[in-house]
Amino acid sequence: MQIKNAWSSSTSTGDEYLDVLVTDAVGPVLDKAVNLLGLSPETIMVAWSASTQSISEVIEAIADSAMSQPTVLVRSGLTTNDVIETLPGIADIYVGTTDIP
Repeated sequence: MQIKNAWSSSTSTGDEYLDVLVTDAVGPVLDKAVNLLGLSPETIMVAWSASTQSISEVIEAIADSAMSQPTVLVRSGLTTNDVIETLPGIADIYVGTTDIP
């Protein structure tokens, strides 16, 4: 609550490390919730931000060593609505195989 209270009142938490979370991480998420979704700050219970580390080197290594393999796909005749009734069924379902070395 300390971070949310500091954000909603535009004050410091009293802790420089928590203040960074307010301004750089959680605060922008809360701002979006209020501005885009029209939520009032009092109704927000939990908020967090997430990021991932760079995986460029890993992706490049995989791309350099990747070998093309045959893939066989066959239309099943089913749609997403056949599997989950609440879905509109606008996506066809395919089944298939691929060889992985």
